[in-house]
Amino acid sequence: KSSMTVAATVGSFFGNVLADMTVRAISWGKELVTSSLMAGARLEQLGVATRFLGEKAGYTGAFIDDLAKQIQKTGISGISTRESLLSLLGANIDLTNAAKLSAIAQNMQSLSGRTSSEVFQVMTRAIATGNTEILRNIGFQNISIESLTRASNAVTGHTGNITGAARQNLILNAIMEEGAHKAGLYG
Repeated sequence: KSSMTVAATVGSFFGNVLADMTVRAISWGKELVTSSLMAGARLEQLGVATRFLGEKAGYTGAFIDDLAKQIQKTGISGISTRESLLSLLGANIDLTNAAKLSAIAQNMQSLSGRTSSEVFQVMTRAIATGNTEILRNIGFQNISIESLTRASNAVTGHTGNITGAARQNLILNAIMEEGAHKAGLYG
């Protein structure tokens, strides 16, 4: 074969490789822009929903937005922040401890191997639903509804299961207490 044929073959090969890489880069860039736009739209939708539910619960839209910013400063993503606030608002849980919960989530990420956003969402879901079992997956080993019920019954003299808002408050307080003992794990 002549050197011209070899050069043409090699040039054609590299041209095809470069064209393929260009197509992949453009496709990746398009996917990145599309997913960013979708995430931005989702965050905006969640912002509207949290302000709406927050106002129904007696908070101002400005309070909800400021709280979301405080939570995000602890490393929780915007979407996780808004989804967690929706969870708390939907369960009629007072938001005064939400920023403290996000700081606890930041500490607990070290034990759980999850992001602080994931930990924050699990914590708020546990409080909203009354499910303490899911807390074990993020490093809370000492919280069970049975032990919380026993402790509450011993203090109040009540016998039987704790339900509803009382159960949510027990879980919230237990998370705050155990989280305080693990402060400083992050960083």
